Amino acid sequence: MNSVIKMQSFYFNNHCLPEYRLNKIEISNYMEAIMNVLPRIDKEAYFYYTKLNCRQFISIVKNASHLKRLGFIKCKIIITQPLDFTKSDAAESPYQIQSLNFKGCGEGYRGGTLKPADFEKIIKAISESTMKNSLEKLRTTDLQIPIEKMNEMMEQYSLQHIQVIQTD
Repeated sequence: MNSVIKMQSFYFNNHCLPEYRLNKIEISNYMEAIMNVLPRIDKEAYFYYTKLNCRQFISIVKNASHLKRLGFIKCKIIITQPLDFTKSDAAESPYQIQSLNFKGCGEGYRGGTLKPADFEKIIKAISESTMKNSLEKLRTTDLQIPIEKMNEMMEQYSLQHIQVIQTD
């Protein structure tokens, strides 16, 4: 008997004590398993206190394209080159992501190192992919980039229809 396991949500989290969360989880040892699990998730995936390089970040975004929500909470996303979220099967399998969350990925005590230039690379990649058609909300709380600067970027890349949410 061949059965398929489906899940609504997936959370990749560092559950250690707060003082140890400065050391982000190196995701490289888990990428193969994550790539196998993501297609089985129906609703949302969140990554907490995780360290990602460009290739890993792009792979997760593309492989989670069928989800409604995708979040990177207090992650260290190392962006050293332009990002490409375009999918070869975009016509058959367009992006469904409605909410993308980068809470706490800015420079800070427990956050990552996402700088304005890095955030702009993410915005540009969204604008060049079919994600621009599905994305409704971009959550940027504690990103350490002023909302005015984010809104300028959204306008520059014709993404004003996407709501940028920053809460205190």
